[in-house]
Amino acid sequence: MTAAKYTAFVEGKNHDAVYYERVITGNPDLAAAGVRVIRSEEVADDDVGTGGKSAVLALHDFFETSGDLTLHTNESLKHLVFLVDRDYDEFNLGLRVNEHIVYTHGTDVEAEIYRQGDLVRSLGTVFSLTADEAEGIAARIGNFAYELALQWRQWITLCIAAGPLGSRCAVRPSRPSAINIDTYGEFDWGRYRDHHQMLISAAQIEDPESKFREVSTLVDRFYEDGAYFRLIKGKLFPGFVVHLVALAFPVSEREKKHKGSQLTLAMLDSARFEQQSDYYLGRLVNLDTIALELHKLPGGQGAI
Repeated sequence: MTAAKYTAFVEGKNHDAVYYERVITGNPDLAAAGVRVIRSEEVADDDVGTGGKSAVLALHDFFETSGDLTLHTNESLKHLVFLVDRDYDEFNLGLRVNEHIVYTHGTDVEAEIYRQGDLVRSLGTVFSLTADEAEGIAARIGNFAYELALQWRQWITLCIAAGPLGSRCAVRPSRPSAINIDTYGEFDWGRYRDHHQMLISAAQIEDPESKFREVSTLVDRFYEDGAYFRLIKGKLFPGFVVHLVALAFPVSEREKKHKGSQLTLAMLDSARFEQQSDYYLGRLVNLDTIALELHKLPGGQGAI
């Protein structure tokens, strides 16, 4: 049995394990308690899957059924936690309510990296800029999440609606806008009409237009609340930021994709996780409280 108090299963994607390890151990109490991060792809079991969000949630269900989400040892309580992307679940099937399952604040880990990273420092690192140059370009870029959400509002709405409608077509959340001229240009009504019809035609539910209007209303509320990082997939941020940089600083088309990948790594490296670490502290410590109440263990056993 691992010496760590918490074993965290994460999706087996590029940055997930590193991100969560840094966020959780960013709190000294959690770092002292011990956290072991395991990628879901490391679990080779046909019953629970071998990678991705579905595998992480299947692992949760497996351990919940076996009664092993919390383990009682002589020294303390040990807990299993399952850290997954929010994606667009709240627009579709809904978020699962369970103390052992923790969702990202934004759509996914990459969105979290761009939400918490230091843009000025990252621009300086990736584009070899002085502090003054990086600050100047960052000022021009401004609130990139807001700008992209505003520019792609109609496309984002189509993509979010694809899930509830059960539509499998060219309208996908991980793709850049196909209804803005040259991706980040003006909104094209004709392209929107074509993609909206494509979405409705591919729907697997009755009365898809009514469902689309329902989803659109919910998306509008997120815009009103300024929850832009919950509307855009994180993998779409680097391309947009590099596009904005290229408006003020020479970046060749050949360089853009490479610079985007570098930018994500730089944002991860520069992120300050204090506030997010405190959030995870509250969530994980609460598992002790729940276990003590459920099993009526002596007060204080298993506390950090």
